[in-house]
Formats: sequence, C-alpha cells, structure tokens
Amino acid sequence: MPVMEDSLLQDGELTTGLCTKSTGGAPTFNITVIMTAKTLVLLMGKEGVHGGRINKKRCGVASHLRRPQY
Repeated sequence: MPVMEDSLLQDGELTTGLCTKSTGGAPTFNITVIMTAKTLVLLMGKEGVHGGRINKKRCGVASHLRRPQY
C-alpha cells in the first residue's frame, strides 16, 4: 500500500512522491515522479534509504531538466 505526497498538478512543483509500505518485513522503497515539459521521470531510492535523500535528488534533477525547457 503506497503512501502518496502529490504535487504533480500544482504550479511550480510538478512532482509526486510515493513511499511503499510492507507487511511481513518486505523491503520498502521511496519513489518519486517528476513531470517536465516533455517527459515523466521516475526515481527510485534503494531499500532503506530515507525519503529526504531522494527528495533532494528530485529537486536537482527537476531543476536541471526544466532549465533548458526539456
């Protein structure tokens, strides 16, 4: 069951963050979606990595892709 942080359709944000949840000790992951003018980019963190680390990466990737209007 994912937990969602949705800003995909908000002006200036255009991102969605997902956190997977598990039962029975299965691995959990943080996933983020970035929408640019031409693409949807999916980033998936490694097992056990805190969501804040992928959010920082998300901001950098989004900024890098949006700067040249990609």
